[in-house]
Amino acid sequence: MPFTTAPTEVLVDGTWFMFPADWRTEVFDELPQYKKATQLGLEGCDVVALDGLDLWLIEMKDYTYPGAHQPDDLANTVGRKAAGTMALLYALARATSDSPARDLAVVCSAANRIHLALHIDIKDAGRGAKQVQPVLMPLQDKLRRAQKALGIHKAYVTSTLAPNSATPWTARREPTTRSLHEDR
Repeated sequence: MPFTTAPTEVLVDGTWFMFPADWRTEVFDELPQYKKATQLGLEGCDVVALDGLDLWLIEMKDYTYPGAHQPDDLANTVGRKAAGTMALLYALARATSDSPARDLAVVCSAANRIHLALHIDIKDAGRGAKQVQPVLMPLQDKLRRAQKALGIHKAYVTSTLAPNSATPWTARREPTTRSLHEDR
């Protein structure tokens, strides 16, 4: 797949992610092969992004909708989704039929390092990053345990209100759905 010269933007669950132009990105849970695999109970991350030989598995969670609550086992859920994503990529890379998903999986199989990222938006009571940061720190610790259990290179937690400088993309909320959130 040829790379474009403009940054790549993908919309996931009401958040726009902008990746550098030379990255290859795919909304993983929209792949037909993934949708078939969910019938078996497989879970996967929202976005697969490839930066050279670095593979990023990115999960997006938004708990700013009315009645939405962050589960206690969120880091374990993200770990299971990463394992499901890696398993399906492994299988797709070895598939006999050609498809864009197989091509993506073959490229991903050449990665030297796998990174896991959780992008989470939570209610901040109008206080911005000061309110969000204390929630992200314990999540980061729990996600690192999942990362180590899977043998993944590194794990990151980021938020629209509190970006992580180690994640080389930006995120912004979709303005047309902003009124559906109650984070302020």
